[in-house]
Amino acid sequence: MAKPRASTIQQRFGFQDGDLKTPKHDEMMLWLDANAETISERIVGYESSWLLDDIQELEIGATNAVESAKVSARENAADAVRRLEQLSSDDFGWRTRCEEARTRAIDWANRLLGWRLGDPPEKPSIKVKKRWEYAVVDQKYGGSKYVVGFIDMCVDVWNPCLSLAPHEPSAPYVGEHDGVLPNWAVMKNHHSLLFEVKSTIPSLGELIRQLRMYQTYTDGTFYVVAPDSKYKPTLRSQGIGFVHYPGGEV
Repeated sequence: MAKPRASTIQQRFGFQDGDLKTPKHDEMMLWLDANAETISERIVGYESSWLLDDIQELEIGATNAVESAKVSARENAADAVRRLEQLSSDDFGWRTRCEEARTRAIDWANRLLGWRLGDPPEKPSIKVKKRWEYAVVDQKYGGSKYVVGFIDMCVDVWNPCLSLAPHEPSAPYVGEHDGVLPNWAVMKNHHSLLFEVKSTIPSLGELIRQLRMYQTYTDGTFYVVAPDSKYKPTLRSQGIGFVHYPGGEV
């Protein structure tokens, strides 16, 4: 009987994942699926509440920016008043514009004086999206795609991050806005975690070579999930993370 033709670039290079067909591999995959959120939290360093140091740093930055804007607003208001005083009663058009500018400057200065940042919003939970047997694809010129191989699981993680929007006051601009003051905002940092599940690791060199091939074609941080942690230091020294099964330590 003819030998089955390799269907992926990975197989053409001799990387045959016999582990995939074993019940133990299925068991570990189901465990990873059930614990993906907890493991992701450990990897990205998620905390259930905002760090006090981060809050204070943002508060100080916003307060300093607003104080600086107050100085500019007072100067703009005083300048508008001086221009009005220099205009004659015949300069109706310019006088109207200067009066509008003075009004905007004074209103903006009053808004700055009344600005308070307040308490930050509650920290939302981490969000994850799990994809089994994630295809690593080589996109060729002209649109052709070739499957390099399959990563056991890809977990997209969105980790909330406290920020300000905007970081500095944005003064009124005619036809655009009436001025924007700093306020709390929650951003989401995206992480792509790529897990290769191995019930056994018969060859460390072959495993690392397999992951190096994947790294050529896709972005993300790679992790090996295995019950035996003896290769953990070596993998970490090569920039590859390790997750212990079934404890979930990283």
